[in-house]
Amino acid sequence: MKNQHFFLLIILFVGFACSDNEDNEPAIDPLIGTWSIEGIEQDGQIFDVNGEPCIQDSKLIVDEKILSLNISAPVESGSATCQTEMLSSGWENENGTYYTIENNGRQPANFSLSENNTRLRITIKAGDVPLTLLFRKL
Repeated sequence: MKNQHFFLLIILFVGFACSDNEDNEPAIDPLIGTWSIEGIEQDGQIFDVNGEPCIQDSKLIVDEKILSLNISAPVESGSATCQTEMLSSGWENENGTYYTIENNGRQPANFSLSENNTRLRITIKAGDVPLTLLFRKL
């Protein structure tokens, strides 16, 4: 009987020791990862880009400190020749609010996560026109 109590105490001790270690590990921010573009929203209309030459290859890659947006688009309408532009910025999450960091300045980011952090909306300006890029996490 004493052996059963001893084994039960060991199991409880190991269980608590493991859970304490897990609590001390930092959580990974849901923004970190590779995101693939699904659509572009402009003036309330969503344009599906799956299957669109070049555009479907656009990705957002986010690591612990840098986000890199690789935007690909046809050189001209109907062309299969692509041009790619890469934009990168530092970023941080402060209490659930995202910021981009450029030239030692910090600006609130126009990011919005949804669907259990598997979808991401980023609003940018193309010239004076606001566009929302819609991504899904890979």
